[in-house]
Amino acid sequence: MSDPDIGGVMCWEPRSPPCRQIRVPAAGPSTTTRLLNSHRDHPRFGGLRRTGGQRRRRPGDPSRSSSADPPQNSVAELPVPSWTRNERARSLPMTHPTQPPSRALVLGGGGVTGIAWEVGVLAGLAASGVDWSKATSVIGTSAGSFVGAAVASGYDLERLFAAQLVPDENEVDVTASEDTMQAWWAALAEGGDDPRKVGAAMGRIAQADPEPVPAAIRRRVVASRLVTRSWPAALKVTAIDADTGELRLFDRHSGVELADAVAASGAVPGVWPLERFQGRSWVDGGMVSTTNARQAAGHDRIVILAPMPAGYGRIPGAAADAEALAESADVRLIAPDEHSVEAIGPNPYDPQRRPAAAQAGRAQGEAVADNVSMLW
Repeated sequence: MSDPDIGGVMCWEPRSPPCRQIRVPAAGPSTTTRLLNSHRDHPRFGGLRRTGGQRRRRPGDPSRSSSADPPQNSVAELPVPSWTRNERARSLPMTHPTQPPSRALVLGGGGVTGIAWEVGVLAGLAASGVDWSKATSVIGTSAGSFVGAAVASGYDLERLFAAQLVPDENEVDVTASEDTMQAWWAALAEGGDDPRKVGAAMGRIAQADPEPVPAAIRRRVVASRLVTRSWPAALKVTAIDADTGELRLFDRHSGVELADAVAASGAVPGVWPLERFQGRSWVDGGMVSTTNARQAAGHDRIVILAPMPAGYGRIPGAAADAEALAESADVRLIAPDEHSVEAIGPNPYDPQRRPAAAQAGRAQGEAVADNVSMLW
């Protein structure tokens, strides 16, 4: 499993001419970056195969690789001059001269600390001039579905950021037990590289324990996190069918209440209750992919926020998704930097970490704003 601490922002140019991947440090787009021919060349992207002696990490654990992790290929650091805006503009995908480029904002899962971190990043970028109202689509998974509802509805990000800095009596401190994490690993092993098989195995975990906390408590948490009850036009929310393992993308035309869709998108098996509507059972949309970024295919410009960017088992992570999207789009992937990883802490469901995660996210958003604004 790859180390999720990517840090800063990763940039992908479309593959014609050949794709370049450029790592911009959290301090900003300047001086030294890493040129990578493949995300697998970087030790923080390399897929780690667990052996008997390795420490188990649950899917999406934001902690660093342990000393037991196998060595990865080194990558030489090369000086790369900063791009000017005109140079970036020439690298963007071609669009019809009378049509603006389509833009997708992808918001991944990461628990209550992921919500806070994403809000901080988005607020920092917005304060630096990035206009999120330009998004053609906002695709939210799990924690990202709550944030996506706010962004797509035009909610004041400064107000939402301020809310992360104070305690919320509606939030509850939950965690994934050792048994639950073992069940997740077994589901990943059972499903292998087939997302539907992994999703169905995760669904069985949820069906075996459909209400790890009372449903009424979960509904109270969902209601407190949502800033709107109406479906924003640009919003799309992911969830997994617990029986078939199929990923479903809900929007305002799906005939589902927004509160039901986001509750399903964040229904982590063994942590939050299984959701039921439309005659089906649903679990967290991030149990196979924490971002589901490939749902943004077809857009010209894509920004991905990934609080938990690592791949699960044999399922690709956010970096591989971004690389695939770069076949036809200009892509930015933002994942927690060192300071953000420390602020988020080991338990993404710990509401006490919200203020630190939000503040670290904001600092990171401000640091990478110039680079993101070149794209957006």
